[in-house]
Amino acid sequence: MYQPPSLPPPGWYPDPERPGSMRWWDGNNWGPPAPPAAPGWAAASLPHDAYQDVGGLLGAAFRRGLRHWRAMSVVATVTVGIGGALMYAALRYAFEDVVVTDDDVFGWSNDRIPMIVVLAVVAIVLSGVGWLASVWLMLRAVDHEDRAASEGIAPPDVTTASELDLAGQAVRASLAALPRAIGWWLLAWLVGFGAMLALVLVALVAGPLVILLFLALFPLGVYLVVKLAFVTQAIVDARGNPYPRSFEVSRGRWWATFGRMILIAIIGGAINYGITAVTTAASGNSFDQWGGAQIEIDETGDIEHFELDEFAPSTWAIVLGGIGAATQMVLVTSVVNAAFADMYRTRNRRDARG
Repeated sequence: MYQPPSLPPPGWYPDPERPGSMRWWDGNNWGPPAPPAAPGWAAASLPHDAYQDVGGLLGAAFRRGLRHWRAMSVVATVTVGIGGALMYAALRYAFEDVVVTDDDVFGWSNDRIPMIVVLAVVAIVLSGVGWLASVWLMLRAVDHEDRAASEGIAPPDVTTASELDLAGQAVRASLAALPRAIGWWLLAWLVGFGAMLALVLVALVAGPLVILLFLALFPLGVYLVVKLAFVTQAIVDARGNPYPRSFEVSRGRWWATFGRMILIAIIGGAINYGITAVTTAASGNSFDQWGGAQIEIDETGDIEHFELDEFAPSTWAIVLGGIGAATQMVLVTSVVNAAFADMYRTRNRRDARG
């Protein structure tokens, strides 16, 4: 009996009507052609589990960051912007009017400790919320692009109103995910702490051989860092154990994942360094000025005079600290999380919603 040839499975294929373009095939029929104004959207989120090339990954990451800069600016301002300013304020409260003379401390009171702790904890929580919100927002961006690509259309234009709504959704989603994130990362920290404690105990027994032990375990540590790199994306994405989903991302392609992570870290670190250099210079707290805080030490090695007040950030430095933290989230964190969201979604896909 004659059997007709089987048709190709659903996926993206070269458009037979438009050379150089991609078009969605649903298994039986071609989808509508992608609009000429957005030829890159379909290729950016192909519905299979292969990574894009490095250039495509970074290009898509920067494009998503730029596309949602308004939502990211709102998220950054109300989370890490305020958090960064509060952390600088905590430093000022800790160092202001404190002088060390002849091994005695003047101007310090233990009454400062509660306020310092409160400022620091709130700053850390806000920074965590901001990070989770950025992760959620970029996962959402990838999902929307996937859905648009599967339909052969470009994602809808963003508006200020839609971006404000998206920022609100991101913050609410991050607050909902915060307890899960604390729990899962605390578990990872406890396991890691237990492993380090075990190594210390072994070191006490093994003596000089511990150096060889650490050298032998170093590759394992790097391996686990890559395997656990997507835990935050997994926590924000869905409930349940995030570790298997993080491990799944680099299954069979550890080196490809490692290389992309290194490149992303280098680029993000360079941009971060530039932002920090600008805000530090603008605040007046340059290394030269901080170096002006003279430490007088006597012949016995005791501190004769040291004004910690020199390290207390000014009001202007506090403001710029918040601005710098928010700027880093908009220009760096969004791009990093966009790239990680793209890699995470290659193995942990989910239908876009909303």
